[in-house]
Amino acid sequence: MLKVKNSSVVINRNLILDNLSFTVQSGSICYILGHNGSGKSTLLKAILGITRLSEGNIYLNDIDVNPYSRLQFLTFTGAMIEKASFYGHLTIRENLDIVRRYYNDIPYSRINYILDLMSCPVALQDRSCKYLSMGWKQRLGVGIAFMHNPRIILLDEPTSTLDPEAAASLLMLVSNMNYEHKTTFVISSHQLTEVNNLASQVIILKEGQLAFDSSVTNEMVKSTLWQDVYQKVNS
Repeated sequence: MLKVKNSSVVINRNLILDNLSFTVQSGSICYILGHNGSGKSTLLKAILGITRLSEGNIYLNDIDVNPYSRLQFLTFTGAMIEKASFYGHLTIRENLDIVRRYYNDIPYSRINYILDLMSCPVALQDRSCKYLSMGWKQRLGVGIAFMHNPRIILLDEPTSTLDPEAAASLLMLVSNMNYEHKTTFVISSHQLTEVNNLASQVIILKEGQLAFDSSVTNEMVKSTLWQDVYQKVNS
């Protein structure tokens, strides 16, 4: 589903990503771990084609990510980068409908399906989004990313600002999407407690370099190996 090959990003003469290579299989939940400044957000933006590569290639479902292929790979790609984006003066339902209208072939019934998937109470569905809790704002962001039934969704530290209960609800939504729809997820995080419950692959970045890839080591993700590596590379 995702292949990053010898990819580097230089911004203002600073090397942000340094010759990264890894693969994420379809249906996986891949966690990208690393401290702030390790290159996690830049990597996700490069995968989406927002940030241009200085060297190398990134492929989504065998499509080379570049400005000329955006209309191809964005049809099966969803994302929430940094924080959920929506219109605060509109309701949850109205925001979902705006996204639905971006596409020509999504029926209105898809909104109700997303609301059910989000376990959104009726009382919240027609409330202005500016009054939502941070947890519901993030959950709406994931719902928006899933509106067009993408094959892969990228999430940039989706639980970093959430309390434990809200984080658990959001991660349950991710788990259900992955299980029921085989949606591939690539999630950047520094919340280590999430990983053992969800991840099928763990990648660790340090200063833009690949420090660890569980798919290469053939170690079980639920083992302590990735945690030991994380502590070493960030000590």
